[in-house]
Amino acid sequence: MGNIAICLSSDDNYAQHMGAVISSVLNNKNGDEYFNFYIIDSGISSSNKSKLKEFENSNVCKIEFLQPDFEKLKNCIIFKGNHISLATYNRLLIPEIIPGEDKILYLDSDIIVRKPLTELFNKDFDNNLVLGVEDIAAINSAKRLGLEKYINAGVLLLNTAKMREERSVEKMFNWINENKEKIECHDQDIINAALQDRIKYIDEIYNAQVLREKNSRFDEIPDPVIIHFLGPKKPWTIVKPLNSTHWGREYFTALKNTPWESFIKEYRKKVILYSPLILLYPTGWIRTLIRNIFSVKNTGLKDKKIITILGIQIKIKRRKRIKEGK
Repeated sequence: MGNIAICLSSDDNYAQHMGAVISSVLNNKNGDEYFNFYIIDSGISSSNKSKLKEFENSNVCKIEFLQPDFEKLKNCIIFKGNHISLATYNRLLIPEIIPGEDKILYLDSDIIVRKPLTELFNKDFDNNLVLGVEDIAAINSAKRLGLEKYINAGVLLLNTAKMREERSVEKMFNWINENKEKIECHDQDIINAALQDRIKYIDEIYNAQVLREKNSRFDEIPDPVIIHFLGPKKPWTIVKPLNSTHWGREYFTALKNTPWESFIKEYRKKVILYSPLILLYPTGWIRTLIRNIFSVKNTGLKDKKIITILGIQIKIKRRKRIKEGK
């Protein structure tokens, strides 16, 4: 029997979506595989923990909750108004918080697995510490940090035995203390910069990054193993263009026969309720015209916004803040 160790991290807001990830993994298991799911708990309610433990009823997995050391995260930076929380830094602690595993597959809670994970989990590290897929914005991010390569941190195969041996966690936190002003993409910047010489690219099928309906990695990959929904537009949000695509359907398929299945019916009701707004949501040249009159959007650099008023663009620098774990 093949055992696969998977780590996820969430607060209570993403517990349902993490449940969809686990469901998608189990729905696509290969043969007699057994899964050890390690969940780094950043405030998951007892109710949602009970729901997550129900996956153990399948007899093909074990769910274990782990408590992160928030003291270690106290100097980590998050951006005001960003949809990302301090919990994103939990993955930096994986080698220490899961000492019993020599290899861990980390998965974000906004991904859906579509095929067996056997081949990915059995990939050769070639003496590297981290295997990952090139990030959708790798060129700009690598240039910003002076790196040769830049991976997306949503799907990572971690050589945790080697990372403990080489004190990689300590190395990453030392980099934080010495380079706070360089951090824009949170823990993703840290992993890439601190471990740069020990990172290996793997095929894009293992992290098909969906940012918008067009110009996404999903368009280029006809049959990915893993879909990753980037940015604030997720399949479960209302009045967003992403919901009308086949990407969103993958998420709802994963929710079927889980403790959160009732969300599907609730979501459909909300779609009907908000349908006038959805129909009025501007597309094409109308959307372009409105954006030229007034719009607010992020730049490639996450500490800046561009405000457009009557065709005039004004760049605004956003303030960073440091949030302590509690």
